[in-house]
Amino acid sequence: MLLDLEADPYNPLTRLAVFRCPFDHDAVLLNAATAASLFRETGFTDIRSEHFLLLPSARPLARRVERVFAPLPLGAQYACSARV
Repeated sequence: MLLDLEADPYNPLTRLAVFRCPFDHDAVLLNAATAASLFRETGFTDIRSEHFLLLPSARPLARRVERVFAPLPLGAQYACSARV
């Protein structure tokens, strides 16, 4: 299994954080579709993406809201997983 955690390029706060970070000056932000495509090209299967860090709270209601919206590219981060 492979798990890739990425900053979501569609989130404006993520883009700002990457822009301001000196060691990210040449970073290329990949969206979930591109990451999944790269996984597929290299022979991985059962590829899944889930977005998270949509809300800045760990409260139970916020976590439930995040689970509902996890398939959408709204969070600051996403995880892309795949199997060989």
